[in-house]
Amino acid sequence: MFNFFRKKPQEESLEEQRADIECYQPPMRDDIISGEDCDIIPSASGEFGRSLTNPIPVNGIRGEIKYINRLRCPNGSGMIFHRLGSIKINQGGIERCVDIYELVSIDGSFWDILYFDMYHPRRSTIIPEKYTFSNFDKLLSRIAIGFGVNIFAENFPFGIPNLIATRYDSFGKSLAERLRNILVDQKKFIPTTQHRQAIQEINKTINRFQSY
Repeated sequence: MFNFFRKKPQEESLEEQRADIECYQPPMRDDIISGEDCDIIPSASGEFGRSLTNPIPVNGIRGEIKYINRLRCPNGSGMIFHRLGSIKINQGGIERCVDIYELVSIDGSFWDILYFDMYHPRRSTIIPEKYTFSNFDKLLSRIAIGFGVNIFAENFPFGIPNLIATRYDSFGKSLAERLRNILVDQKKFIPTTQHRQAIQEINKTINRFQSY
């Protein structure tokens, strides 16, 4: 159950979030701007963030990454992530393209799968069960670079550092080196059988090659 009476986390201003949208080309930009301004999609059903029919509303690819960057698992660890792919659904008469991300905490103890709908003018201020948001940082919370990418990574999470290093500038290379050090003990990053089975089922239906 959501606690709608709790204090909402500090977030970028709507003006700043709108500026992120301006970096996209039409028609994608127009689709994001015209999406529902909401924390939860009105026609949603199922568990928030963990159901294909109740994805997390965010403002584009940058919104996905910024949202995940602030997530903290039950023990307070941040997340490593990649995008498995996307699935198109028809919900409430609206066709949606839902992005699916696989995540693991930086200590390897917590694995998850989250669903995002990036065609909205702002990011949701609600978080899935078991997570908290990190405190808003005036610099780092505005950067759409983290321990993950919005494409599929072979050999997740161990393939992430190379992708970060090649996709971003010198900051990305520094971030990649930090992540390599985190991933040195590979035995810590073994997904549960249940998680592996869930990934196998998702892989049967996703479009992995859709790019934005």
